[in-house]
Amino acid sequence: MKKVFIGVGITIVVLVALLGAASSFMLKFALSPLNEGKNLESSWEYMFNNYPELKTWKDSLQQANALKDTFIYVTDQNRLHAFYVEAPQPTSKTAVIIHGYTDNAIRMMMIGYMYNRSLGYNILLPDLRYSGESEGSYLQMGWLDRKDVIHWMNV
Repeated sequence: MKKVFIGVGITIVVLVALLGAASSFMLKFALSPLNEGKNLESSWEYMFNNYPELKTWKDSLQQANALKDTFIYVTDQNRLHAFYVEAPQPTSKTAVIIHGYTDNAIRMMMIGYMYNRSLGYNILLPDLRYSGESEGSYLQMGWLDRKDVIHWMNV
């Protein structure tokens, strides 16, 4: 009987260790994946291939020095990046456009184009933590990002 308890005990310890190792791996993989959001060149290439009007728009913004790279520091001293474009006509309306999981602000430029060109809004497209040109060790999955977006809105 004693051997059965020892065998069951060893099995439970091994299963808990395997479950712990697998959980740790999955968590690390989910929060720091092979981040496409850091590959800015391929993001611009993808956007220009799928939304050809963005190429002309981006070129005209850069020529007029209107596509502004903006940086802020948040409370934990991470430097965060955003693109800012003023509306064609002065306005107090600003659209804050947030990208999705593992993406970056560039991948939301087609929405920015619509708000800026068609609706006449200023646009702000922040790179969330560990995306684009923003610093950070891991994706936050919205937890700190919500505070960062409020910080951007105050800026």
